[in-house]
Amino acid sequence: MVGREFPAYGIALRRARAERRWSRPRLAYELERVIRYEGKEPPERDSLIRMLRAWENGEHRPDDLNRQRLAEVLGPILDEDVKIIQPDLTAASAPASSRELKTSEFVAWIAEHSALSFQEAYEAVVARAAWIEARAPSARHADAYRRSRVARQQVAEAVVAYYGDDVDGRSRFYRAHLDGASLTLSILVRPGGLGAAVQLGGDQERFQFSAQDAHLPVAPLQGAALEAALLRLASVEVSNTVLVNTPLYRQLDINIARHLLEGVVNLADFASYALTMDRLETELTGALATAVPQRAGDAVVSAEVAAQLPLRDRYLPGLAPALAFDQRLCVGGPVALFAAARRSSRGGHHERDYVLLIQERSARVLNVTGKLAVVPKCFHQPTVEIGQEVRMSASLERELEEELLGRQDLEGLTIGSQRQADPFHEDRLSEPDAVAARPPGHGCLPRGMHRVRHQHGLGQL
Repeated sequence: MVGREFPAYGIALRRARAERRWSRPRLAYELERVIRYEGKEPPERDSLIRMLRAWENGEHRPDDLNRQRLAEVLGPILDEDVKIIQPDLTAASAPASSRELKTSEFVAWIAEHSALSFQEAYEAVVARAAWIEARAPSARHADAYRRSRVARQQVAEAVVAYYGDDVDGRSRFYRAHLDGASLTLSILVRPGGLGAAVQLGGDQERFQFSAQDAHLPVAPLQGAALEAALLRLASVEVSNTVLVNTPLYRQLDINIARHLLEGVVNLADFASYALTMDRLETELTGALATAVPQRAGDAVVSAEVAAQLPLRDRYLPGLAPALAFDQRLCVGGPVALFAAARRSSRGGHHERDYVLLIQERSARVLNVTGKLAVVPKCFHQPTVEIGQEVRMSASLERELEEELLGRQDLEGLTIGSQRQADPFHEDRLSEPDAVAARPPGHGCLPRGMHRVRHQHGLGQL
């Protein structure tokens, strides 16, 4: 397998747009002006945006006329003599078929959603896994070190810079002020989603499962999207990460108001998420880690980062499509803060208070590895009865039992090693959860869209 060329015009186009701090809709608007000046009627704005995305991602090549138009808007920025070459995987890939992959089900998904055959996709993953293992330890650790230095605030500000702050007059990125300092989050919220105070597990939580066909077409993987999917599987192969293609609830509609949470869900498979949308976080962190100088909000960083996000350009190019839940893959789940009441100590070291549980993410999980996270935190997904577990509180209770109260049989359900007819029967609940399941139960606080990985998040206590 030889090194693959990425067309220079796609990279140059992204960089030129980023240097001007233009969004893709802004560049489309400038092209419309040029086309109208020619006395012609431009295509629809959405069509132009899709065309720009395809050019930047190397999926298509602009013809001579459109190259001339781009030069009029951006200047002579397309240098055909520049070539971006991926690492040569030839030496690391032999012998190609000697490795037994544990992710063959995901390899099949790639084969079904790309121009590769199963064998080609399989051998591509084998080659990339061998390439990762053949890298010098110093290089691998240097990459990990650079990524660990990326601060949460840098990620949030990069997301805000990419999408813009006030996106539609209603939705906005959440900000807070603490001790005189402004804190920006990568959570997109709407006014009705804040302070809703919904009591979960009762009449205030109303979810329904849509049995109608909600098949979500996946555009064929090619270019950067295909490479990212192959590298995802290769990294799993050389690590202890657990990757299982379990069903997830896909959100089709949501409504949240004071004391009311309504939603409509359908099913999606984990592979559709793990090999597409979930790569956005890794891409953004990697771009921030390599940007120089590494200062949040720096104009140079913003330009460099914006030019290195072809996956975000493909999967989540704007906030309008992000909020059209029924038109895209939207999965996620509860993000809960667990507080345990604590009596005052005998020695008077502390008064009565609460203990808040925070965990460091294991290397076995797929994303946010090594970062601090609240407990419990999980995907909204079914275990046994798809139509009966649609409420968000069902996933919260499952994760509470599994992560905090030692119900290993629930983890077994997830990986298919053991199945029971009713894992949440009252006789099977641990004693603490049986008590917690009684009113008042769990509470739902703010709710927003996590723009790093496109997930929906339901803050709970």
